[in-house]
Amino acid sequence: MENRRVRFAGRSPRRQSSHLVEHAPDAIVTGGVAPTRAAQSATSTIPILAALDDFVAQHFVASLAHPGGNITGVSLFEPELNSKRQETLLELLPNARRIALPP
Repeated sequence: MENRRVRFAGRSPRRQSSHLVEHAPDAIVTGGVAPTRAAQSATSTIPILAALDDFVAQHFVASLAHPGGNITGVSLFEPELNSKRQETLLELLPNARRIALPP
């Protein structure tokens, strides 16, 4: 079996990212804007896998079709999926009359 390591660094996103880059990982995984921005500032060559609301609006990629750079991941903001999400929710809760969604 291969020797694989996962590293976690301190709480500060900037310190965390520079610490991780020193260890030359194959990839950096982030969640949220601040950690992703810090990782982006720390390296332009190590792939960054991020979970964000909107990669384009937050200026991490030029477009979803042609992102460029070293950032990829999962976009949580897909307004065109809202009707499908509502359909699935109503299938799960067929007797629901009111559903509240936080902003």
